[in-house]
Amino acid sequence: MSAQWNAMRLGARRGWLEWIMSLRNLGDVSYTIVGVIIAGVVVYLYRDATLIDGSTTPMAVYVVASVLAVQLTFATTYNVAVLLSTEREDGTLLRMKSLPSGVRAYTTGITTRAILDFVAVVAVTLVVVVVILWPRMTLSALDVLILAGVLVLGIIALTSFGFVLGSIFRSPRAVGGWGILLIGALAWVSGLVQPMVSMPTWAQVIGQGSPLYWVGLGIRAALLPGEFSVLEVGGEWRLWLVFPVLAAWTAAGLLLAPMLLSRMARRESATSVAQGRERALSRV
Repeated sequence: MSAQWNAMRLGARRGWLEWIMSLRNLGDVSYTIVGVIIAGVVVYLYRDATLIDGSTTPMAVYVVASVLAVQLTFATTYNVAVLLSTEREDGTLLRMKSLPSGVRAYTTGITTRAILDFVAVVAVTLVVVVVILWPRMTLSALDVLILAGVLVLGIIALTSFGFVLGSIFRSPRAVGGWGILLIGALAWVSGLVQPMVSMPTWAQVIGQGSPLYWVGLGIRAALLPGEFSVLEVGGEWRLWLVFPVLAAWTAAGLLLAPMLLSRMARRESATSVAQGRERALSRV
């Protein structure tokens, strides 16, 4: 067994154990439960509203697609960035750097935990949604395959960019401030807050340059009937473009994230960790 493969195996085990421990943390569990409750309330409020005249599919299904995309973004990009900046500050990254293939094990662990976080929250959310909307929300086998494919590519791409975001900001507070603003702005221009066709042209152009837009588009294509495609740019789902674009973003993230993370790890030292701890104590 190669050293890299062994590091990935140990990292996956570390991510699994950290996720299990998070289930015993009242703060982490409460955060997830509150998010699911909010999503359920919003879906319930829109269960009888219509977005397309004559359609039997309620507006709530469109809301579900946006909810899943936002949950994916927070479970991957945001949470990974916060965790990376926190453990960079407390010296965890420096300790992992000193071990053979330690950075590889570290990144695998964070990725594993992000995937488990998302799978757990989306599973609970879908159960709540099905209870509220059944039988007005149904999926064919093809819809399930499209949804699964989009989510898999989305997880890889957005987790990679979580590492990028975490390497840019030096503290969890910066991620919590600027990161939230950035993700919120991307969610809006990506059509997760309102249909793309109702947005200004400049916002549509910017939105289509974001992986979050293509994740949301793919999820909407899987969950919504064909008549809802009139709300999209060009009046179609463009699935022929969704998967290649997401694959390209995934490749870009997988190339960029290790480079930035390695650069960040090389710059870590006992002095930089001590300075980070001083900054953390000054915020208390």
